[in-house]
Amino acid sequence: MAALGVNIDFIRGISDYPVTGLELRVSVPPGAYGPLQSALTRVAAEEGVDVAVEDYGLAWRTKRLIVFDVDSTLVQGEVIEMLAARAGAEGAVAAITEAAMRGELDFAQSLHQRVATLAGLPASVIDDVGAQLQLMPGARTTLRTLQRLGFRCGVVSGGFRRIIEPLARS
Repeated sequence: MAALGVNIDFIRGISDYPVTGLELRVSVPPGAYGPLQSALTRVAAEEGVDVAVEDYGLAWRTKRLIVFDVDSTLVQGEVIEMLAARAGAEGAVAAITEAAMRGELDFAQSLHQRVATLAGLPASVIDDVGAQLQLMPGARTTLRTLQRLGFRCGVVSGGFRRIIEPLARS
């Protein structure tokens, strides 16, 4: 950061266990914002850490909503894949997902085809999978820290309400 002329004005610890969270406010000279973001992105990838960069000012103070995806962000794994494993349809779901990633299917087509592979699966399996979900390391601490700092947290998902709603309430 020093090479870019960036000065750290403020450092505050916002969480400690099981993940460490720090808030840094920095002064960035004109023209250095883009290079700073690029450098932080590179270092974060090398060190295996997450970094969020945003402008600080009056607009920053009004931002109070953070929304997280569920699958592979808040919880470990993909719920549809867990359900497919119970239905013996892992291969079919994986093939549909790969086709969607290649751009051959849009989200709605992919979702409908993947859900169709679950036909005949008892509804109780959805509850079982929901009960076995594991949060990502640090997810609970991150959410509690954000709430303590005055943020409202929400979730978005293309998944199943029967799984998402209890997770969101917890």
